[in-house]
Amino acid sequence: IPVPPLPIQQEIVRILDSFTELEAELEAELEAELEARKKQFEYYREKTLSVNEDSQWVRLGDVCLPTQNIRWSDNPDRIYKYIDLSSVNRETNAIDDLQDIDSESAPSRAQKIVKANDVIFGTTRPTLKRFCIVPKVLDGQICSTGFCVLRPNSERVLPGYIYHHMALKRFYSYTEGKQRGVGYPAISDADVKAYEIPLISLAEQERIVSILDKFDALVNDISIGLPAEIKARRQQYEYYRNKLLTFKEYANDKKV
Repeated sequence: IPVPPLPIQQEIVRILDSFTELEAELEAELEAELEARKKQFEYYREKTLSVNEDSQWVRLGDVCLPTQNIRWSDNPDRIYKYIDLSSVNRETNAIDDLQDIDSESAPSRAQKIVKANDVIFGTTRPTLKRFCIVPKVLDGQICSTGFCVLRPNSERVLPGYIYHHMALKRFYSYTEGKQRGVGYPAISDADVKAYEIPLISLAEQERIVSILDKFDALVNDISIGLPAEIKARRQQYEYYRNKLLTFKEYANDKKV
């Protein structure tokens, strides 16, 4: 390695130590900002969807349509996208990791057909909060039997209205009380569909969902941007470290 005089070494170490401390402080500030936004959103969502005594209470199963399982013998050659439990990102509530499967490679749990705007909820270890709305690009694909698939009746309830109710503390208190098992606790599809929500007009649902979706998008944009910001800070640090530790004048005759 090149060995500059000790005063130069000391100055380089001082600069890099300061940069490391600054980087750590910036990362902590970004993460604290994200956590504060999440708590603010959770509070606002709880208040917005608070119980209205005048509302009609309905079970999820009563405002959703029947779903179907695939018959692999009818589709032996078709390739499907498979949504496993791990496919749902718990931070963003989006599907971001898929497998391609066919009748031969499909795992035994690959059974449920999903459609665009279905709401899926992970019933295995339900308190891990794996839930999302199926996007249009995954219409007609397959998900694991580890999900409860809710297909909203568009004449009565919006997908976003169910989705946001699934994020409430009341829903997770319910699922925690209904789950069974020790190693892999799970709640049945029937119990998920028995959960009751206050049913309001579609116009009011649309208004509430629009507000909450905008807030949700803001939080997720920050969440997505946070790793990118941290990565940029680290790359900046590595750039300056490489510059500070490059000594062309010493390259030939001052090495140890």
